[in-house]
Order: sequence, then structure tokens, then C-alpha cells
Amino acid sequence: MKLFTRLRRTLLIATAVMVGTVCLTGCGGGDEDSGGNNTSENNTGENNTGGNNTGGSNIVWDNNCTSAATCKQVTIGTQTWMAENLNVETTNSKCYENKPDSCAKYGRYYSWDVAQTVCPAGWRLPDTADWMQLIDFVGGSSTAGAKLKSTSGWIDGNGTDEYGFSALPGGIGSVGGSSGGAGDWWTATPHWSGGYLVAMSWGNNSVRITVDGTLHGNSVRCVKANYFRITFDPTNGTVTPASVATGTDGKLTNLPTPTRKGYAFNGWFTAATGGAEITTSTVFSESTTIYAQWTPNNNCTSAETCKQTTIGGQTWTAENLNMETVDSWCYDNNADNCAIYGRLYTWEAAKAACQLIGWRLPTNQEWQTLVDFAGGSSTAGTKLKSIGEWYIDNWRGGDETDEYGFSALPGGNRISGYGGVGTDGFWWTITEFGGSGSSDAYFWSMNYGSGDVYGRGRSKDHGISVRCVAD
Repeated sequence: MKLFTRLRRTLLIATAVMVGTVCLTGCGGGDEDSGGNNTSENNTGENNTGGNNTGGSNIVWDNNCTSAATCKQVTIGTQTWMAENLNVETTNSKCYENKPDSCAKYGRYYSWDVAQTVCPAGWRLPDTADWMQLIDFVGGSSTAGAKLKSTSGWIDGNGTDEYGFSALPGGIGSVGGSSGGAGDWWTATPHWSGGYLVAMSWGNNSVRITVDGTLHGNSVRCVKANYFRITFDPTNGTVTPASVATGTDGKLTNLPTPTRKGYAFNGWFTAATGGAEITTSTVFSESTTIYAQWTPNNNCTSAETCKQTTIGGQTWTAENLNMETVDSWCYDNNADNCAIYGRLYTWEAAKAACQLIGWRLPTNQEWQTLVDFAGGSSTAGTKLKSIGEWYIDNWRGGDETDEYGFSALPGGNRISGYGGVGTDGFWWTITEFGGSGSSDAYFWSMNYGSGDVYGRGRSKDHGISVRCVAD
């Protein structure tokens, strides 16, 4: 908060009357900082923000900008703007000093998040580029304030309102300030520390673009939506850019391709699940968010969906089993790990899971046969491992060939906790270690940077990967 205070004090010319913060929710500070005595009637009442100093007692203010039909409008250049501050009542909006009379004059304050969606249908919150287009059209940032400000309502330096924009001093939303001293309007453009806003102050003619915290309250002007802002939600993936504007026809010229490890991108849709698919032929009628949908790369949940490979006369699943059962887990309980490495199973769960897809858990001898066919226990790992999923350091790794399409993955294990993902792969056999009824069973393992493949015993309660074999 102190950072924003210093920033805004350097960017905004000090007003004649400086009072408490206008903060909508969760901004911190006690009554003395954000209300209380600092915003009392004596400091911000009729003498300082109304009356003779800001427009005279004979003016009747009637801001009825609560819908597209009731808001005054003005066309400046090629843009059509609301000619008064928005006054739609929503959550996280308020009147200056919580006085309805202030809303009737200045409109409402909104948090940045609310401002993104508060403009009525057919309108949108302008971004910094929209504001710069307006500012440049009326003469540039050093003089635009004189032509955009209303002819009354400012403590000093009322404007000419040459274009009918009628900018009003609704107050400063972060470091405080009386209505009558400054006007701040949110933009749709985010900043790493909040959101960009446009500021005008009494006593000078400049218009500045600066930054404020998203929970602070500032005024809103909407601009006619000759294009719409489409935001991309990658649904746990990553995407660049985060949003784009449509053309004047309401369409997007192209759609970005997001990425998500372990998943194949299905397309953009109107919802994270279900919904209608979005293409470059889709015509948007409002700014909105669209969502990426994905299919896990590992879809080995049935005989029909599991990839298969035949090696030395044996047919194996060519990916780790990913059927959800009792006593099976995603590594670190993260579903994205199941999409890459499949699930980790106890020995009993592994037997049941292979049977459920109509296959079976391989014997220790079948694993030995596989390893022997691939060149023996000291080199077979190189030929059986998947490419690109195993850890590489300065000394070893990166020599996997996946020669037979077995695509062995380093799924790690679950004992008392999770470990080994990316560096180690472990797979159950149906053969018990130490004879029938033993608490241990044979498993086979591979480690990054080594061609070794070895079988040994471990507790049946451990969670490791599963490959199934066909009869």
C-alpha cells in the first residue's frame, strides 16, 4: 500500500483537500486511514466538494447512467463514449462517502475486477489504447484535460467540455482525495501490481495513465463496442497472448494454441467442460472468456483406449495404466501427473486393474523375456524408455531411443510419501517375492541416465506403475 501511495503521489498533482482512501474491500487500514475523522463532513462536505467551489448550489445533478438506454453518449472521432460516469449498482461498488447524492453527481466507484464486466451489453471497458486514441484526438496528454473536463464541478480549472465528454472529478481511489479534486477511470488493461487507470486533476490540463490496486474504487466510462475483448483461459495450461480483440465484424483472425504438459489440446470452447466450440468463424457480441479443453495423453483406461506394442511375441500396453481404482493414486495427488505417467497402484490393485481391462499383470518371467529381447539387463533400458520424459543432468541421460515403442515412463513411487517422478520408473509383476502369501512381490525398475533394468522385491503396499500384458 505504501508503494502505491508513493507512486500516486508522484503521478498526481496534490489536491487542495486530501482525505482518506476510497477502498471497496480487503484493502486494510483502520478507520483513521480509510474513513473516520479524515473524511468527516467538515473536510469533504458542502464547502469543499459541492457548493460554491464545485459548481454552485443551484445545479441539479441527475446521473442516471444505469443502462445503455439511460446513459448519455458522445461520439468523438471514431469512438462513441458514455458522456457520464457509470452508475450501475453492483457488489464492490459504492458512492463517494456512501452518499447517494454523490452517485447522482459522480456515478459509482468500482473495483478493477468488477469494472471489467460492469459495462452494459454492446459496450465495454476501454483499454489504455482506447484512452490514448481519445487523448490524441483531442490534442494530446498535456492539454486534453481542458477539453474533456466538465465546465463545472472541479475545485479549480474547470474544462471547456469541447466534445461533450464531461469528465467529472469523482475522487482519487487509492491515496484519497476529495471529489472535486481529481478524477480517475479504470481501464481494461492489467498491470502486474494492479490495473491501469486514467487520471485528471484540478489545476492542470493534463491526462495521465497510471496504476492503482485492483481493490481500490475508481470511476468507469464505457466505450461503444466496435470490437470485443476475448480472454483466453488455458484451463491449467499456458497461453500467449492472454487476450485479443475481435475485428469490427466480431470475429477473431486467429486463435492461439495453448500448451499443457501431458495433454493434447482439443480446442477453445465457451466453457471449461461442454459448451460450444469457438472458431475463427464465431461472431462475438460481447467481451467474454473462452476456455481450453484437453484430453490426457495417457488415456489407458480400457483395452480399447490403451496404446499397445508387440515385442518378442508378447503384447504389452505401451503406456502406464491409468484406470482409477481403490488403492491407486496420481503422483502427489495431482491429476496432471496421471495424464503423463498413469496411476500408482498397490500390488492387489494392480492385479485387479489389469483384469478390469481384460488383460493381466505380467509375470516376473515375462518381464525377463522382454528385457532379454531388448538386449539384456544392462542395456535394455535405453531401448525401452520413452524419449524426452526422463531427467537429464550434466553427466548422464538423454540417450533413450524407445526402439520398440514400449515408452517406459519415470512415474516414481508412493511409499510413506511420493518420490522419484522424472528419474525412476517401477512396474509390478504378479509374481510374489518369497513364495505364495509373501508380503512382497517382484517389480522391475529403470533409472535415468542408465540402461539398466533390474527385477527385485518390495512391499505389496507400495504404489508403483503398471504395465499389462495380453494373453
